[in-house]
Amino acid sequence: MRTYLPYQVGFGIDYSRSTSFSTGGRQNKGRQNTLDILFNRDFQLASDISLRIDAGYHTGKDVYDDAQENRDHKIYTQLTLGFTDSRYNHYQSLYLKARNSDQEGDDGIYSADYAMTVNNPEFDRGGRYNLNLSASDEVGVNKNASGSLTVNNRFGYTSFGTSQTFNDNNYRQSYVTQRSGFAIGDGTMAYGAITDQSALVVDASKLPADEHFEVRNANSGSVIVPGGKVTTISVRPYTQVDPSAEQVYTGSENSFYNVTAKSESTHVLPGQSYKVTLNAVKNQTVTGRIYYAGRPLANARVIGSNGISDESGFFVGDFLMNSDEKLEQLKVREGEQQFVCQIDQSKTKSLQGVIQLNGVECEHI
Repeated sequence: MRTYLPYQVGFGIDYSRSTSFSTGGRQNKGRQNTLDILFNRDFQLASDISLRIDAGYHTGKDVYDDAQENRDHKIYTQLTLGFTDSRYNHYQSLYLKARNSDQEGDDGIYSADYAMTVNNPEFDRGGRYNLNLSASDEVGVNKNASGSLTVNNRFGYTSFGTSQTFNDNNYRQSYVTQRSGFAIGDGTMAYGAITDQSALVVDASKLPADEHFEVRNANSGSVIVPGGKVTTISVRPYTQVDPSAEQVYTGSENSFYNVTAKSESTHVLPGQSYKVTLNAVKNQTVTGRIYYAGRPLANARVIGSNGISDESGFFVGDFLMNSDEKLEQLKVREGEQQFVCQIDQSKTKSLQGVIQLNGVECEHI
């Protein structure tokens, strides 16, 4: 139970009761129950620094094979100093904790916990990374340090971790895990981070290979798929198939795409997979100068865009193009006259998504 008291003081009660049975050559029975009464107060020291003060009372009983009951009582306090940093592509936090109680022989527990989440970093825009580091010192009892890294990619979740205990009997444990799943639908099979009973097969094979796109269905988690690849996204059963997709900003501003997700309109059944095909149309801005017979072609409309040249032949136009299409020529109309202007690709320059043309000579048709 959790609630707030006056002056922003948090109050809570935790009660736990359990009974366990085990058989291993003999039958064992254990019974435990604990009660905690908690008070806490948060203080915002700065925009990214906070302090929490916890105080509480704990009592617990552990009975094993109906032996003598031992009930534990203690009053404890804990100070937590937190530092957080949130940016457009990452979030990180550091929490320093000090816990003490009135129990005899308890010299305190001190710990530090660091966590960082990186979304689509520069070195791999197709993944999300979670780093966790922690260290603790239970004075006179045990010291421990651990760390883990989890990569959320289009193949699933890859985790690396290690922990080390520092006492008379040093103990170290390390692990590597891979959690993946696969889905088959409409003749297509793909691996992915499947955590539910159903999935969508996301086909981005028609999209440019140097770009990344984010796909999400309703309230499910998102998946980032590179162009030219096929992956999956996990969805809950009975969710409507209504995916949305958008281009992921990667630091490159040379191409901007309007992405659409084509799929059947239905509700997902348990154990089923459905195919989603991504298509993209490029919104291409072009600027340059057009000539005819060596003289600027003034007040001419560039067909396929909203561009009109000025008295010096300069124009700016926006074209909608397929993702794999290149602008090879301009079609221009001046009054009743029509012109075609061939573009020399070696003389074009792309800057922040805008194609800049040098002087383009047009021919009358």
